[in-house]
Amino acid sequence: MHVRFTLLKLRAYIGSAALAPLLFIACVSAYGQSNLSQMHVTVLLSSNDVSYRSVTEQIINTSPSQIEIEVFKLYPNERSSIQSDLVVTLGSKAFEAALLDYPDTPILASFIPRRSYERLTAKFNRNDHQVSALFIDQPMSRQVHLARLLVPGATVISTLFGQSSFKEKPFFEEAAAQYQFTSRSSVLASTDNPINIINPLISNSDIFLAIPDQGAFNRASAKWSLYLALRHKKPLIGFSETYVKAGALAAVYSTTVQVGTETGELISDFQVSRQLNSPRYPKYFDVKINASTAKQLKLYPPSSDRLRSTLQGNS
Repeated sequence: MHVRFTLLKLRAYIGSAALAPLLFIACVSAYGQSNLSQMHVTVLLSSNDVSYRSVTEQIINTSPSQIEIEVFKLYPNERSSIQSDLVVTLGSKAFEAALLDYPDTPILASFIPRRSYERLTAKFNRNDHQVSALFIDQPMSRQVHLARLLVPGATVISTLFGQSSFKEKPFFEEAAAQYQFTSRSSVLASTDNPINIINPLISNSDIFLAIPDQGAFNRASAKWSLYLALRHKKPLIGFSETYVKAGALAAVYSTTVQVGTETGELISDFQVSRQLNSPRYPKYFDVKINASTAKQLKLYPPSSDRLRSTLQGNS
């Protein structure tokens, strides 16, 4: 029987306000994986937000046996006295802290946007085999493929870039060409009126793809994009479940449970090989459809399960 005390201890941690680190030990019976060596993993959270705690819980659930997992919140600035075999970070702030504090330890950055990972590895000159990542964002090809599956007859796909997402333009154009779309895009500066930029972009396309951006305009552009898409009766593809609930036709995204599961699997891979895999997008993801929006647009998309299965087959 496989016994794991870790999850119970994690739930106690989640329910408390204690700032001290907790040590979670995955225990295994005589039947379990005795051929694998002991390993110590430090998990560093960017904050105590519920999303980070959810990912952490699933990491504990999924991680292999014979592993000690020590969980720290980013603040206070406490670190383990035990030498870690692997540091797992959740979020950009935790990854930056790990790059500073663990220069000689392998680091797996999880729950982090690809652009943040690339910016920080460049900043610390850590583009090496000792650092890797599981991104939270979806590959552009997967998002554009979803657009094609939802509106097979569409010819023009458009999107809006900000200052932090502008580097995604080549990926967007490549994915659009791959799925037989003509691509159109604009760049929104912080001084621009979102309506003046978004309105012609949406009205002159068949489908609009929303891309996350860290710019100050992001919330306003998201609101206006949804409003104008519905006004022009054009489908909008979002990037989160919240976006779909707000009125987007659909979105492809990874849940915290899925991110935690895959992170645990990567820890397991590292335990066996003692090497990190290449940085990658998530293989586990969900597709959500807004049935009300689809009805307004007179679209009859496949089920979420069927869409996800098709996208997985082309990942």
